[in-house]
Amino acid sequence: RRRRAKRRKTEVHEKARKLMAAKIQTYSKPSHTSSGFKLGFTAEDRAAIVWLAVCKHIRFAFEFAAEVLREKLLAHDAVLRNSDYESCVESKSVSHPVLTQGGPSRA
Repeated sequence: RRRRAKRRKTEVHEKARKLMAAKIQTYSKPSHTSSGFKLGFTAEDRAAIVWLAVCKHIRFAFEFAAEVLREKLLAHDAVLRNSDYESCVESKSVSHPVLTQGGPSRA
């Protein structure tokens, strides 16, 4: 049972990472205007826009940022550990069943 629970926990975490990575990849492509010219965004600007888009479309990402990242900033802790992410996934898996079921996010 312990092995099965641990394997399930690992699967849940991997599914959540894949969902977030897929959304980030979707939104990280360079933007273009309708005339085909690139907009004047720096890589840092694009990264910020991508993060905002991800937080807007994935409720879990927003809650992760609002809770975990906010606490990290307030504590002046610049290191984001796997345990921070994993504890957030565990606590949110009840309110976000997609973390345990897999499949595309509908948040």
